[in-house]
Amino acid sequence: DYLRRKLAERGWEGERNPDLERLVERLTALGYVDDAVFAAAKARSLEGRGYGPRRVAVALNAAGIAEADGEPALTAARAGAAEAALRFARRRRIGPFADAQADRAQREKWVAALVRAGHQFALARRIADCAPGE
Repeated sequence: DYLRRKLAERGWEGERNPDLERLVERLTALGYVDDAVFAAAKARSLEGRGYGPRRVAVALNAAGIAEADGEPALTAARAGAAEAALRFARRRRIGPFADAQADRAQREKWVAALVRAGHQFALARRIADCAPGE
């Protein structure tokens, strides 16, 4: 899909349409295309920015990564979910990283932000309910 989109964006000047399937097979054989490596890099990137396993799964699915190629990356994302949630909370000044104690409405907004970032509700609630500096 990526190659097809790039060819459409830049235009194709050949006399006939390119054989994309054969080209992708050749690039894969040469090691230029590796979905498992891409999945691991994408998962590390998202986890590093504080996104949770659910968000990683959505990104890999959107990229067209097969379940078998993405499973090791998802397993790693699940293992580092708590650390990723804390990174997200630190970045967004949520819970223990907030400047001041929040009211109930603010804590609910924090929980919603953590859940949208791909974290489990229970973990999001625990982090949002922490007092600043806890």
